[in-house]
Amino acid sequence: MRVLLALLLLVMLGCERQSRIDQANAENRLVLSNRVEPEDLDPQVTTGVAEINIHMALFEGLTSPDPRTLEPEPGVAESWEISEDGRTYTFHLRKNAHWSNGEALTAKDFIYSWKRILNPKLGAANAVLLFVIEGAESYHAGVIDWDQVGIKALDAYTLQIRLNAPTGYFPNLLMHPAFYPVYEPAIDAKDGTERRGSGWTRPGYHVGNGPFKLQDWQPNQIVRVVKNENYWDADVVNLSAIDFLPYENATTEETAFLGQQIHLTRTLPPAKIAGYREKNSPYLRIDPYLGTYYYLINTKASPLDNPLVRKALAYSLDKQTIISRVLNGGEQPARAFTPPDTAGYTSEAGIDYNLEEARKALAEAGYANGAGFPTLTLKFNSSDNNRVLAEVVQEMWRKNLGIPVELQNEEWKSYLETRRQGDFEILRASWIGDYVDPMTFLELWKTDNQNNFSGFSDPDYDILIDEAARSQNSERRRALLEDAEQLLLESTPIIPLYHFTTPYLIRPEVRGWYPTLLDWHPYKYVYLESPQ
Repeated sequence: MRVLLALLLLVMLGCERQSRIDQANAENRLVLSNRVEPEDLDPQVTTGVAEINIHMALFEGLTSPDPRTLEPEPGVAESWEISEDGRTYTFHLRKNAHWSNGEALTAKDFIYSWKRILNPKLGAANAVLLFVIEGAESYHAGVIDWDQVGIKALDAYTLQIRLNAPTGYFPNLLMHPAFYPVYEPAIDAKDGTERRGSGWTRPGYHVGNGPFKLQDWQPNQIVRVVKNENYWDADVVNLSAIDFLPYENATTEETAFLGQQIHLTRTLPPAKIAGYREKNSPYLRIDPYLGTYYYLINTKASPLDNPLVRKALAYSLDKQTIISRVLNGGEQPARAFTPPDTAGYTSEAGIDYNLEEARKALAEAGYANGAGFPTLTLKFNSSDNNRVLAEVVQEMWRKNLGIPVELQNEEWKSYLETRRQGDFEILRASWIGDYVDPMTFLELWKTDNQNNFSGFSDPDYDILIDEAARSQNSERRRALLEDAEQLLLESTPIIPLYHFTTPYLIRPEVRGWYPTLLDWHPYKYVYLESPQ
């Protein structure tokens, strides 16, 4: 934070003869906000968007996203075949794929990596993404041995994967960091050095296989990656380096942009968006984004363990008013958890504003007009947007239900630990799709999903999701997912508020940064070019 404050002071005083951006442009180096300090740079243990942003520079999977459509294109695998039954994929790896230290990347590296993330001792929340692979879930549960899992190296450069059922989005899944290869010698050092565990992700120890490699990581100041000359497609990579800077405050982030300290922001203060629109600012972009902002309810904490209380809280929020008062980026009120038209799926079930139903449910729970209701605590990670939203919701619950609510903000890493420990009553949360399919939203609430922090558990829900995962009939699958989402919303372990867009500022010299549903931007295709 000291560095960020110093930069802000320099901007305000006009002391710099040459801006950070002028220098970065001269060095062909992209400088961007990444919102928060990354929790770690291990792609198999992190789940946050800020971490994914950096992982995509340092690693590459078997498939890689097209920069415009995010459709899977060849990555480490130069080609693949799919069996007639749709369950067996055979990937042919590039023989010129290397780690950033120059060593060859082979099929055994993927086997080591996927075995690692499926080891329950690692505690990887995203291990669930691999459960589409035959035997992966059973191995993770300790039921079978590794040789029974459907992952095999046919030779050094041929990897065969057998799925539980045909999974049309499997090549899309492979682009996710959970499927990235990690470098065994850096992780499992035998000499007793600090490289064990998370130490391997520090500069000097980190080894990746992406278009960039880690040069510097100064906590709460900067993560710098530089071009990886050992990347198989290095000739396509134009940027010499990327700086990821942590700006948790949207106003400070905007100030840094206007002061020519960064090429692009990751967000904007909502109150400023209308002004940029009115001026037709050439810097403003508002892109679609496949994600949902919601409140997570601890269903094991009294009185929130009563579904009537949860229903009252959910139905008493006028989401359209919340969006109109706080947000200006074209966000949609969220009736359901899954964003509408996700790969053609739109939930018919939903939670709508119904004050009469909300007050009725609260009275049935024994708290008519809020009488006797204890003070709840709503926690959120530090952010201008999160605070303003929480204040509006706090007032609605007070006015509409007579329920007192205290607000508590936490820094990012503390927030993550709070969520892991279940040390909350109501918690601000968001979920961004890992791939473009409703399953990426709905499998989150299975009983054994490690990203399910609500305490919600319904055997019928689990069965519906499992059946949908196995179904080869698209209409049947859609119906199963619809039934599952209806069960979820009826139980109300979450309160969906709105579906995201991405409003941000970007300088005109940044090219190859296209609007995508997941806000993924393959850096190998990004370049800097002065506008004419």
